[in-house]
Amino acid sequence: MQTSHGPPRCERFGLDSECWWGNGPGSSHGVTPGDVDFSGTYALNGMLGGATIVEAHVGVAIARATIRVHIVLVENPGHVGSELVAQLDAPPGRGRPLHLLSPPNGTVWPTDHGDGKPPPAPRLETDANVSAAHVHIENESKSFTYDGYFASSPITLDRDVWRAIRQSTEQTEALEVRLTTIVDGAVTAPLELRWRVDHGDFYQSPEALARRDEEDARSKVEREKREQEWIRTHAYIPRDDAVALAVRYLEEQGFTGASPSGAVHYDIAEVGTEAEVLARRRGSIDPNPLGTLKKAGWWWVAFRSRTQTNPCRVRVIAVSADGSRKRMIHQDLALASFD
Repeated sequence: MQTSHGPPRCERFGLDSECWWGNGPGSSHGVTPGDVDFSGTYALNGMLGGATIVEAHVGVAIARATIRVHIVLVENPGHVGSELVAQLDAPPGRGRPLHLLSPPNGTVWPTDHGDGKPPPAPRLETDANVSAAHVHIENESKSFTYDGYFASSPITLDRDVWRAIRQSTEQTEALEVRLTTIVDGAVTAPLELRWRVDHGDFYQSPEALARRDEEDARSKVEREKREQEWIRTHAYIPRDDAVALAVRYLEEQGFTGASPSGAVHYDIAEVGTEAEVLARRRGSIDPNPLGTLKKAGWWWVAFRSRTQTNPCRVRVIAVSADGSRKRMIHQDLALASFD
């Protein structure tokens, strides 16, 4: 794949088609443990485990694969000594039973209470004078495994760690928790619990996801039909005239090397004086058009943004069908959509 000049081409495979990568969540609650960039490099998103659906696009063809990330996190926030850690990690024996005051077995932990505040992390409290403790948590898919060593009870998990565990766990799978402690110099029998995570409104069942995909596909077909009918029944200025107007707009607004002229139209994200805005704009867009697209009421003309590192994304100038209005689309769009 060659990406140094213009859109990436699939020359390696003997194809003259544009290529790009994309990804989406593989979980039912919409969280992705990583992202793939335009070069096909996959990078983790913090400490999250789980699945990501990666897409490779070659022209109109799409291939998909699922990447599964397994996180193993071991920490010692209680600064428990190595000898005590070795005791806690030894195969379980017939130690004294441990009574847990809270939380109970079967606890369901919400992702969101609906008030916009992050939910509290679990706080494990026993009825004994604990001198060291080992907390092991893993979900059924093994996408996240946690081992933490603590110096006393009650034991409170770090909020960021707990968020990573929650977001790595599906609605339908259990969290298996094992607590082992040292009380009066002796290792207690492991206490085993099963918790669940409730993602609330973020959760989408497989059936709901399938229905949503079907509805989205039907809506897309209807939108395209309405748009094509509008295009068929309305007059447009010639394509070359629309391209010329779009290039002129870039020049007038100071995006090329040419001196700007006329009133400056600000992007919603642009701040500063007019001189500062024009200084940032100067030379930021290559005025050589890459493609056009007919939309309902508009010509869209694509240009390369020199500040955009992804060669498959472009800035767009929209020119009205009669050529009377021009504006910039304030987001980068996929080059593959343009002729």
